[in-house]
Amino acid sequence: MHYAGQALQSHVAAAKAAVDSISHAAAIELGPRGLTSNVIAPGPIGGTEGMERLARKEDIAAHVKRIPAGRWGTVKEIADATVYLFSDAGNFVNGAVLVGEFPPRRRLVFLRR
Repeated sequence: MHYAGQALQSHVAAAKAAVDSISHAAAIELGPRGLTSNVIAPGPIGGTEGMERLARKEDIAAHVKRIPAGRWGTVKEIADATVYLFSDAGNFVNGAVLVGEFPPRRRLVFLRR
């Protein structure tokens, strides 16, 4: 959400951007001690409470159509990203934000009256 911006969600965007920033600072501070700090920004994940609360049923088809993969992500896909970061394959990854697939990062969202 903080990558694209959305009306009436400034507080959410600020909080999510803060998480990214804190993770980057932690990567710089803790990297020399062998610790890594990364963020997973999953985008829309189907079958989750968040999407059930936030997605209006009448808007889902249009929203999914804007996602290059043509679908929402799955919980397993986010779990796989987590496993990667904690595995030997992800040992050198530090200060990264793994962004899930969702609509273009910069777009205008207008409120309807």
